[in-house]
Amino acid sequence: MKKNYPYWVIPLMAVLFILPNLITRDMIVGSDAVFHFNRFYDTAMQIKNGNFEYFITLYGFQQSGRIVNALYGPLWAYLNGLLVLIGGSWFRYQVLANFLIYLISGSSMYCLLKRAGISKSLAFSAAIFFMTTFSIQYWIQRQGFTSWGTAVLPLCLLPLLDMVEKGRIPVVKLAILMALMTQIHLFSSLLLAGIYAFYFVYTFIRSEQKMKLMKDVSLAVLLFLGLTANLWGSLFYLYTNNQLISPFVNQQMSNFAVDSGSDYWLFYPYTFVPLMGAMLAIYLVNRKKMTPLIHLTGALSLIFLILSSDLLPWTTWVQKQVPFVSLIQFPFRFFAPFTVLFVFFTAQVYSTTNWPKRLKQIIPMLVVVIGAVQILYTTNQTLQRWHTDRYTNKEGIHTYVYGDDQQVRDSFYSRDLKKSLELLQKGTPDYLPVYEETGRNNYNLYKQKVVDPNPDFQKIVAGNSLIVKWTQSKAGQTQLPIVLYHGSGIAVNGKKVSPALSEIGTPTVQAKSGVNKVRLWFNPPFYVDAGIWLAILFWLLCPVYYVVKKTRLKKMFKASN
Repeated sequence: MKKNYPYWVIPLMAVLFILPNLITRDMIVGSDAVFHFNRFYDTAMQIKNGNFEYFITLYGFQQSGRIVNALYGPLWAYLNGLLVLIGGSWFRYQVLANFLIYLISGSSMYCLLKRAGISKSLAFSAAIFFMTTFSIQYWIQRQGFTSWGTAVLPLCLLPLLDMVEKGRIPVVKLAILMALMTQIHLFSSLLLAGIYAFYFVYTFIRSEQKMKLMKDVSLAVLLFLGLTANLWGSLFYLYTNNQLISPFVNQQMSNFAVDSGSDYWLFYPYTFVPLMGAMLAIYLVNRKKMTPLIHLTGALSLIFLILSSDLLPWTTWVQKQVPFVSLIQFPFRFFAPFTVLFVFFTAQVYSTTNWPKRLKQIIPMLVVVIGAVQILYTTNQTLQRWHTDRYTNKEGIHTYVYGDDQQVRDSFYSRDLKKSLELLQKGTPDYLPVYEETGRNNYNLYKQKVVDPNPDFQKIVAGNSLIVKWTQSKAGQTQLPIVLYHGSGIAVNGKKVSPALSEIGTPTVQAKSGVNKVRLWFNPPFYVDAGIWLAILFWLLCPVYYVVKKTRLKKMFKASN
C-alpha cells in the first residue's frame, strides 16, 4: 500500500479540499455558475427523461429552444448532467464536481510526470501543487469552464514524450486525447493543437523518416475527425446557415492580463512566483545537462507566459479588429497551459539538482503544504460570503433575481433543480441567431423577449419537441419566448408555419382566442445526424481497440517465453 500511496493519497487530498463545503454546507455561486447550471440541467433532464435532443434546449435556458451545448463541450455537458442527477441538488452537484476536477487534475499530472521518468515523491508533490493553482481554482471559485480543459491537459501531453524521446507519432493516443479535449472545451483544444504543433516541428526536423511522420499525423487527424464528427457537422451546418452571436468582445483585454487586473492567477499558491524564479535560476545554471524535452517545455512555457501578460498590446489589437484576437477575450486564458507546462518543466528541472536527498524531499513537501493551507483558507473565506452576499438585479452583468436572498439560497439545496434557475436568471445571448442588426444590447434583447415574458407561457417537453401553451382573450399576434434557427420547425395549433422573427429569432405567430398550442422542433440535415452517430461509434470502438491490443501483447509475451 505504501508503494502505491499516490493512487489513494491524491483522492484523499481531493476530499480534503472539498471539506470546507462539506463542513459549512455553503456554496460558491460564481459569475459563470448560472450559465453552466442551465447547460447541465438541460442534459440532466434529457438523461432522466430519455428525451435526447442534441441541439435545442428543452429544459434549460428558459426552455427557449436555443442552441448552446452542441457548440460548447457536448461530451462534458452530458457528464456534468449525470453528476447533477447523482447529486440531486445544486449543492451536492458542486461538491461532486469539485471533487472530480481535483481528482482529474491531480491524477493526470501524476500520470504525465511518472511517464516522463520523474520520481514518485516529486511527481506526487507536483500533482498536488497543480491542484492548488488558480488554473484549477478558476472552476472552484468562479465556475470558469477553462479549468476542466486544464485538468485533463497533462494527460493530453503524453504523446509529446513519444514525439521528442522516440521520434514517432502515437497515432491512436494522439487522436483520442486531442478529441477528448475538443469534446470538453474547444478553446483549450486549439491551445493543445498549438502545443502539439510546437513539439512536432522539433520531431520532424530531427527525424530521418519524415514521410512516415506525415503519414502518422494524417492518420491521427482522420481518427480525430471521426471522434469529433458530431462537432464539425454541427458547427458547419449552424454557422453556414445562421449568423450566431459570439461570446462578448472584451474591448479592454489588457486589463485581464496576469500582470495587471488578473494578477491573482500568479498567487495561487503564493509560492508560484518564487518557484518560477528558482526554476529559472536552476535551469540557467544546469542548462548544459538538460534534455531536449526540458528545453522545449521551457521555451513553450515562456511563450504562453508572454501571451498571458500585457506585454502584448491586446487592447489595441482588439480595437483594430486583428483577426481572431476577439475570440480570446481574456489573456489570462493562456496562463492555464502555462501552468501545466511550467509544472512539467519544474519537475524535470528539479530532478537535475544534486542536493542532499533529505533537502530535496523537504522543499517540495513544504511547497505543497503552503498551497494546501492556502486553498483551504481561501475556499473557507469565499464560502463565508454565502450568507452575506445580496442577490439583487445586476444590470452590469445581466443577472436577474426573482426572489429574496433566502429563497435563492434555499433553492440550491432543493431537489427541485429548476427552482434555482427560475429564481436566478442570466441574459447571456451567446450563440443566439441574428436576423437583424439593430445596434441594441443583445443581453437586454434576450431579457426583454425571452426572460421577462416566459412566466406567461406553459412549456412541456414531448419527445424531442417543445410544446408551448398559453391562453389569450381574443385572436391576434403573439410573440413567443422561444428561439428559432435555420433548421428549427414550428407548428401553431397543428399547422406548420413560417413566422416573422425578431432580431434574435423569437417568432410572432397568429393566435386564436382561447387556448393556443405551439410545437417547436429541430431537424438538421442527414449529414449532421450521421456525424453524431459516427462520433459515438468511434468512441465505442476505442476501448475495443485497447482490449485487442492488450490481448495481442499478452499473446506475444507468452510466445516469447
